[in-house]
Amino acid sequence: MVDERGTAAERIEAARALIRIADRVQLDRSANDLLYPEIVSVCQGELSAVVDRGVARLVAGDHPEFDLGVQLALFINALAPSEPEWAGDAGHRLAAAHPGDRALRELAESGGGSAHPCCPGV
Repeated sequence: MVDERGTAAERIEAARALIRIADRVQLDRSANDLLYPEIVSVCQGELSAVVDRGVARLVAGDHPEFDLGVQLALFINALAPSEPEWAGDAGHRLAAAHPGDRALRELAESGGGSAHPCCPGV
């Protein structure tokens, strides 16, 4: 549909804007809607930056009323194929921030059921 309407650039900019605020705004599992390969490839910087900010927020004890950990885990998993070392480190940092069971499961279930580099036993 994006090709048919010629809205690929707008779709990427909309996704980029949502990714930038994902450490402050609930997206929950609908964050998956942002993670098409073409969006992930052009928004790697935004994704890694929001993960870093979100993990820092959780480490500081600032747990929002939404499941920030799941959103961050989804973003980490989306970057894992292209940035495996970064994803492993980010996953460890997220796990250490006690993001909740859903986030830990999301990290562990990434890659079609194979364990995430950060949490092989989860």
